[in-house]
Amino acid sequence: MEANILPLFFRENLKNRPEDFVVTEETCRQVEETAKKFRAERDAAAPPPGKADCYKEYNQLRQKLFDLKQDAKCYEQRTNDAAGKIRLLEQRINDALKLKKAAAEASNFRGERTYEHQVALLETELADAKEEFEKNKAWSGQAARALKAFDGHARIAELKLLLDAPLPDVKSDNVPK
Repeated sequence: MEANILPLFFRENLKNRPEDFVVTEETCRQVEETAKKFRAERDAAAPPPGKADCYKEYNQLRQKLFDLKQDAKCYEQRTNDAAGKIRLLEQRINDALKLKKAAAEASNFRGERTYEHQVALLETELADAKEEFEKNKAWSGQAARALKAFDGHARIAELKLLLDAPLPDVKSDNVPK
């Protein structure tokens, strides 16, 4: 069994070095000065705002446009698949009804009853498929409307022009010696 020694560590340090656990105005000032120093170093190391921010915004807009296009394609495909499933189930129901009619004409009562059950199951599947189709159709419409409502095309073109612009030439006589 592994024991947690952190409480023991704190208790021992509190006993041996109580000044470390007392918060005074002086310690608050020291912490604030240290934090200012770290913030200044962090800000000095950060790249200046400019093309990096433009690239970030450009990539976000392009990603959003790509996601909207993919959603529209996905839901269109799902809607088409659901419509195909409905057509297939309707064809299977028609075939089962024809087989039921043939069994009835041949006085095959067991076959007739079997095809009746098959038709009932297929009609249940058909109802589920129609429900799925309606949901997919609604989602497809929403995805298409979201793609049409995307208003970032102008901003993407503007950022692309800005990012494709050549960088200014650096002259060697401006470099400090």
